[in-house]
Amino acid sequence: MSTASPANASNAAAAAGSAPPAAGVGGRDDRALRRAALRAAAEAKAEQSRPRMWRNIRADIRRHDGRILTRSVLGLAVFRFGAWALTRGPVVRAVALRVYGVLERLMRWVTGLHMHCTVLVGDDLHLIHVEGPISIHPDVVMGDRVGIMHNVTIGLAPDQDGAPILGTNVFIGTGAAILGPVVVGDGARIAANSLVLQDVPPNCLAIGVPARMVPRIAVGAAAANGHAASPPANAP
Repeated sequence: MSTASPANASNAAAAAGSAPPAAGVGGRDDRALRRAALRAAAEAKAEQSRPRMWRNIRADIRRHDGRILTRSVLGLAVFRFGAWALTRGPVVRAVALRVYGVLERLMRWVTGLHMHCTVLVGDDLHLIHVEGPISIHPDVVMGDRVGIMHNVTIGLAPDQDGAPILGTNVFIGTGAAILGPVVVGDGARIAANSLVLQDVPPNCLAIGVPARMVPRIAVGAAAANGHAASPPANAP
């Protein structure tokens, strides 16, 4: 895991996110550097967040209307336990991860949530309706205030290395798939049943199979005010 400080990693991520993509080999190199900076920032934040298991679980309960016995909260509670286990010493970690492995398989069957404890998540992750499976690859990175509907897949693409990186205030609609080493920019929306195989610019709507990018004229009020991502009233 990266040893970069949260401040340095965040500065690097901000600089990477603001840099325009170059063309050709240089563009690929710049994109790789940008992804590395975003991941380093997420890892630095996770180092601080993962040990706070109970605080994270309480926040998850509040975010999901205070209901404990829901698929969203139960699945996230197991995820938080596994993430906490990664921060423990060798003996405790080994025992806790064995317990996590059993719980994770059980919750996968009960809730349909496939989300390994190595996923890097920001604050205020919102699983809006876990009424169908949600599959998230272990290497995925998510920023703050990401909202995910049901029947969503976030994972790898054939013949490509790397998992998706999601920015802040991102909303993913029902049945959407985000595959490969793509970066979904801050404030982006992924429409229901869309297939995303390329980067999504900030504040854009990705819609279709494969997804095309439609600029959003105005950022939703919830995102602008820093609230958890949720489907706008007029979202497709």
